[in-house]
Amino acid sequence: PGNSERPKTFVERTYWAVCEKRKEGEEIPRAGLIDIPLRMLGSETGKQKMASALDQAGQHEDGLHAVSSYRMLKQEDGLSILKLWPHTGRKHQLRAHCTFGLDAPIVGDRKYGWSSSRTARFLPKHPKLHLHCRKIKLRCPDGKEVEVTCPFPVHMQKTLSTLGLKTST
Repeated sequence: PGNSERPKTFVERTYWAVCEKRKEGEEIPRAGLIDIPLRMLGSETGKQKMASALDQAGQHEDGLHAVSSYRMLKQEDGLSILKLWPHTGRKHQLRAHCTFGLDAPIVGDRKYGWSSSRTARFLPKHPKLHLHCRKIKLRCPDGKEVEVTCPFPVHMQKTLSTLGLKTST
């Protein structure tokens, strides 16, 4: 068959994250779409970081289109367990969207505003980043679909288990 008859290749990534709302008493909505353009910031050390490309009035400034969707799996002890799906592929997209879109940085993500001052007592003082690509699904050019599920890293298994979520799901 010609190129126009071939199925398109696609990749769908499913991530899990443990986030902490910055303001106590506020909750993350159960599910939603985060549509916030992102722009790259540089630093003197050469490390890069993404920033929201929305101005104070919520108008788009110069930035790259970035869209993610999420669903809350559980909220407990000040933490939220989220499933996230990036619809675009920007650097640090999910990390930036959790911080700028949900005002809930990912546990252990010091680059995007997470701080240990309010975190659940059971976490170590300096936890590792709690973001994990759980599943990748892709359609090959021949039309076959391939799905790979990745086990959680040990530090996330411990957190999820402590929060009462089975890591086999």
